[in-house]
Amino acid sequence: MTGARGWPYSDPVAPQSGRGKRPETKLALAERMRVLDQAPLFSGLARKHLKSIARDTSVRTFYDGATIVREGQKAANCFVIVEGAATVTKQGQQIAVLGRGDVIGELAILDNVPRTATVVATGGEVVAVHISRPRLLEYLEANPKVSLRLLGILARRLRETTESALSAET
Repeated sequence: MTGARGWPYSDPVAPQSGRGKRPETKLALAERMRVLDQAPLFSGLARKHLKSIARDTSVRTFYDGATIVREGQKAANCFVIVEGAATVTKQGQQIAVLGRGDVIGELAILDNVPRTATVVATGGEVVAVHISRPRLLEYLEANPKVSLRLLGILARRLRETTESALSAET
């Protein structure tokens, strides 16, 4: 992480350079549930499932310019943006700008492969709900209906991405 002594969350004091992760931000359970419900990956889940997942989340704040995830690194978590914007780059080329409700790292957290892109906080601080891979997988194993729901969401997103790529070729 840019400007931080540890990665990803071991820096309890704001770095001298003004870049990196800030100490954990507090966000009520109800707000974390609302954020998850607005994210495409979790939208439409039953309230009881949102509440269970939200209980296992934390909230992180990243300084402007901080690397949230780095291309090629192993995935141990994903994030849902609550506030701010983040730029996504792949092999140094900007491919997207993310904002409120967007999910960072949803694919890597599920398939345990290295990150496919780098995501950096841009235009100010980014506040994000943090979900760890082990806790999410544990929850999905215990709740197969939720797993099937997430598979459906990911399949739809893959279909949309494929259709978009095919239409760009023509």
